[in-house]
Amino acid sequence: MIINSIIDNVLMLYIYFKFRKTTYMKNYFIKIFLIFLFFNSNAQYKEWEDLSIFKINTEDPHTFFIPKDINGDSITKSLNGIWSFKLFKNDELVPKDFYKNDFKKDDWQDIPVPSNWQFHTDDFPLYTNIVYPYEMNPPFMPKEYNPIGLYQREFSIDKNWNDKQIFIHFGAVKSAFYLYINGDFVGYSEGSKTPAEFDITKYLNLDVNQIVMKVIRWSDGTYIEDQDFWRLSGIERDVFLYAQPKLAIRDFFLKNRLNDALDKANLDFEIDLKNYNQSLKNYTIKTKI
Repeated sequence: MIINSIIDNVLMLYIYFKFRKTTYMKNYFIKIFLIFLFFNSNAQYKEWEDLSIFKINTEDPHTFFIPKDINGDSITKSLNGIWSFKLFKNDELVPKDFYKNDFKKDDWQDIPVPSNWQFHTDDFPLYTNIVYPYEMNPPFMPKEYNPIGLYQREFSIDKNWNDKQIFIHFGAVKSAFYLYINGDFVGYSEGSKTPAEFDITKYLNLDVNQIVMKVIRWSDGTYIEDQDFWRLSGIERDVFLYAQPKLAIRDFFLKNRLNDALDKANLDFEIDLKNYNQSLKNYTIKTKI
């Protein structure tokens, strides 16, 4: 891509100087050249080969907790179980409209989530220590062999969630993935072994919803995972939905400060509130130990 860009720029400069004797042509080609540079400068690599991008639309990391309603019941819905799955050898073989609701999935197989797809397909697990499993060319990945796994399943939302903010939680997806809900792009994460969460409220229907994921085996983040372990891929940990009220605790931090005698302590709470409904102005926070 970079070499082609240089060649194109040189060609444009050649044309410009060739016609520089004519003022009209000179101005004409200056304009064309500037337009070309604008579009060329805005050309982007794939997110999983772009060091400046490691997440899109993800929620900020926070203390992990399961929200509960006023009765103490958890407001969650597990998406673990059997998903539809299709494996491709590389990104070029992936159909462009795979994320659409009406995309045909007749030849897709079933796969359990969470799991590694290497144990359910003809792709293979790979063990290595300090040697990379591919030719090093950061931040780029192999073109011929870098498997892509497509995941799909349907789910519904509880009726008592209609007035709440709804999130999806991925415990770990290796190594990077795109998320689509009902045919709409939601976001991207390169978290690998770390959780990723998305606010999916605005993408949901009241009845049946479809989730589609595009998971990449190796991304530019894989270059910093050169450690002694098995190289596996897929949705490796729990996937679940959870709901929160429009005014909710998104994060908290507990600090204990001991006195000099070490026999007493103060317990301080730092709480991060999120107000999704700006009409809610008056509220009280209660804590209980």
